Amino acid sequence: MNVLQYPIFKLLISLVIGILLGYHYQFDSVISLYLSLTGLLFLLLINRSRKIAVSAYFGFLVFLLFIGIGVVTATIHSERNSNHYLKKYTKGANVTFQITERLKPTAFHNRYFAEVLRINGFEAQGKFLFSLERDSLTEVQLLKVDDIYETQSSLKEIPSPLNPHQFNYKNYLKSHQVHRQLTVTSEAIQLKSSETNTLRGLAARFHDNINHKLEKYDHPNEIAVVKALLLGQRQDISAITYQQYAAAGAIHLLAISGLHVGLVLLFLNFLLKPIENLRRGKLIKLILTIIILWSFALVAGLSASVVRAVTMFSFIAYGMHLNRTHNIYHAIISSMFIILLFKPSFIFDVGFQLSYTAVLGIVWIQPLLSRYWIPRNKVSLYFWQLLTVTFAAQLSVLPLSLYYFHQFPSLFFLSNLIIVPCIGVLLGLGFLLIALLLLNVLPNWLANLYFEAINLMNSFVAWIANQEAFLFQYIHHFNEFKLIASYILIIALALLLQTKNRRRTVFFFGSILLLIATFIYEHKVANRKNRLIVFHKSRTSEIALHEGRTLKVQQKTNNNQRIFNDYALGENIKHIHIKQFSKSINFKGNRILIVDSLSNFDNNKEVDILLLTYSPKINLERALQKIQPKQVVADGSNYRSFVGLWEKTCLKKEIPFHYTGEKGAFIIE
Repeated sequence: MNVLQYPIFKLLISLVIGILLGYHYQFDSVISLYLSLTGLLFLLLINRSRKIAVSAYFGFLVFLLFIGIGVVTATIHSERNSNHYLKKYTKGANVTFQITERLKPTAFHNRYFAEVLRINGFEAQGKFLFSLERDSLTEVQLLKVDDIYETQSSLKEIPSPLNPHQFNYKNYLKSHQVHRQLTVTSEAIQLKSSETNTLRGLAARFHDNINHKLEKYDHPNEIAVVKALLLGQRQDISAITYQQYAAAGAIHLLAISGLHVGLVLLFLNFLLKPIENLRRGKLIKLILTIIILWSFALVAGLSASVVRAVTMFSFIAYGMHLNRTHNIYHAIISSMFIILLFKPSFIFDVGFQLSYTAVLGIVWIQPLLSRYWIPRNKVSLYFWQLLTVTFAAQLSVLPLSLYYFHQFPSLFFLSNLIIVPCIGVLLGLGFLLIALLLLNVLPNWLANLYFEAINLMNSFVAWIANQEAFLFQYIHHFNEFKLIASYILIIALALLLQTKNRRRTVFFFGSILLLIATFIYEHKVANRKNRLIVFHKSRTSEIALHEGRTLKVQQKTNNNQRIFNDYALGENIKHIHIKQFSKSINFKGNRILIVDSLSNFDNNKEVDILLLTYSPKINLERALQKIQPKQVVADGSNYRSFVGLWEKTCLKKEIPFHYTGEKGAFIIE
């Protein structure tokens, strides 16, 4: 069966459309559910007529039905669900919640995801970010997954980014269905239950037991990587190690995902092969494989990435069981359909997008590449296959990597050629190490040998990461149009490699022209931009003129380039220059007066915008009467107490007041 004709593929497209509609438009969950049930009942009734059932009208109705199902599942899992805590929560309400996941701690807080159980005794649902201030108590004893607590502290809004193109943590959490945050001390929460009642809680207890036993070994960096490789725990990995793996193109090794589960599946396929000789051996082998894969998911903590990968490879195991090429595609599509049906928010998850894109690239593109050379030597064949798999996966995720991370590690093939063969061995030895550790019979020499192997891998990754000439960073303004055009080009290339004919050749060169056209268009748009930005940064003033592809920046300290780099990436800016502006700027007809702590305020001219920086000691009320500005702006360099007084003065004078610490960067287009 042609993959595009696979019925689940068509239903998947309908479901994705419905999910996108459900998240971007306001739909009532109850009405959406009733409409979908009515549509389903109508289809069941008309399905009894064979003429209608095989007609195009029936197919169109099924298409509409699954769009409706997508809308329903997106609405039910969103904050618009009538049972969501945002519908019931008021300030000061008694919130009963359960710890569901432990996150990477910060310098001052231990962080968790928590699920609301009740609001003032009434059932509710929904997740929030829970941060507990670190003190002598919480430093020693972390909260446990499945623990249930009560609090009357306020759930607060997650702040939006204050500067343009800054990482939007609020949207990131929203894609994980997290809509509020709670930051408290240990005295503000009350433990109600510490019973383990979920599989996730059992996995967390299992992890805690292993972590306790690993504490006696003095290899903190290696143990952090071991936890990531075998248990899916990345909380203890240092920022330096994480950045090195990212720069080497090996970041996927630090999260249990498709690579790890795929290796486990290949190992099980080899290990359980003798079972095929039994009566119904293939079916028994399939059942055992799926059971072991899900046991691995339980051991790995049932995180979103693990569940996603195991679901996908469970379907792939079924496709391998049927032993048909197209069934691998069907398995991938079916697993995606099932996952999105129950977890629609995954469609916005970067890991979900990268995992499926990489697997589809390997399944489709790798065979097309590998057939161009078939080595006779088995060793050469193995490394050639590994190289083509790595290249196919990297090519498939390249546009997404540029879109999300703005960098490309060109030595990815070298790190993967060396590390991936070792990962299989490290996984196998790692599971043996954990088993011996739990039985308290792990020899010290074996543990030290394993940690030394991890150390060698870390050292190799660090060496790759240090080859900065081969790491292309800060790739500017790779937006949605370039993302779509790039994937059209990759699809056209794969089709041309598959079958060379005139139509596919025209499509391939047409896709190249389309990608070039997006770059030309974005270049012209970037050259036309002209704006003034007052960025927000605590204790310093940062003002910039954006002229075409150049950013002229006024800053007193040169220790903060992150804001400007983020802005440059998002706006396709090539050059950043440090420049000192005059105290008076005329920008697009707006007369702007900059007043700082050193200014001797004596201005007789009327201005449109008064910009206050570095907490100037002026009588604002008198200044407003004198210069009569249309707006007053205060940036992050000012004392918060001064800002509060200025805001009251402007409110009294009915003059608009903009504080960048609350309203974000001030921009004049």
